[in-house]
Amino acid sequence: APSPALMNYLFQVDYVDHFVWVLLDGTDGPVVADVRFVRDLDDPATAEIAFIVADDYQGRGIGGFLMDALIISARAGGVQRFTARLLVDNLAMRHILDRFGAEWERDEPGVVVTKFDVPEPDQVRIDPALAEDIRSVTRQVVRASVG
Repeated sequence: APSPALMNYLFQVDYVDHFVWVLLDGTDGPVVADVRFVRDLDDPATAEIAFIVADDYQGRGIGGFLMDALIISARAGGVQRFTARLLVDNLAMRHILDRFGAEWERDEPGVVVTKFDVPEPDQVRIDPALAEDIRSVTRQVVRASVG
């Protein structure tokens, strides 16, 4: 089971400054992946992104799909730039972000960082009807959070 600290982090989500998509295996199934952005407090147009895909589910395109969903939600929420910090050997996430022109710089030992503009909708590989559903759900949860 996830630690209380992880659960706290995962669910301290307001969908405005901290937005998350979670993928379950089945209706009540375990969380197999999540992707999130957390806005920079000093620059709300910039948000740090992170995602986790459980080991058994890697290599199936889940990370790329969730990244596309996050891009749609970020654009709907007014985020213009993404940043990311990850371990040098996290090649799966680096590969996903490379698709959007991420350029990596070394940070602390073993860590790389990048900053890039939130991709345009035409860079997203999600069916347009599903993309519209994602935008709609994003607007609903943001309204619910702000309201």
